[in-house]
Amino acid sequence: MTSFLQAAFGACVYTRQDEYRSEVFIDHELLQTCLNQANTEKWTEVIDTLLAARNLPDDWDGQGAKAPTHEAVDTSLKLAMNLRGLNCLPPDDFGAGVEGVLTLGWHLPHFAMVVEISSPLRVEGYRWFPGDERAERFILMIGK
Repeated sequence: MTSFLQAAFGACVYTRQDEYRSEVFIDHELLQTCLNQANTEKWTEVIDTLLAARNLPDDWDGQGAKAPTHEAVDTSLKLAMNLRGLNCLPPDDFGAGVEGVLTLGWHLPHFAMVVEISSPLRVEGYRWFPGDERAERFILMIGK
């Protein structure tokens, strides 16, 4: 997806389809849920927040935070819209971090997962299960 509107406010973020194929590899058994009104509203909030990150300047927090690149914002929006389209549970934690990374996080009783988007084609993630001593690291390649 390429062209963007400045403010989504629940509207479609993309104005036209791009020529690239994208795939999202997520453990659907852990995230899949039926979309209800609350999930639809939450996904709208997630997408609007990610879209707003496109306009963050360097030092947006007054303490030296780096602005996310436009490419990272585009990738985070593509990922969020794909997950929404797959009826996945929206993240309960999302936004820009101080190193220019965009984050989506899910914290549920049976697992937690965080994905970090800092480049256009690569998403790094971590997931934890109750009782595990370490997190599992994974990488998603958002292909053309």
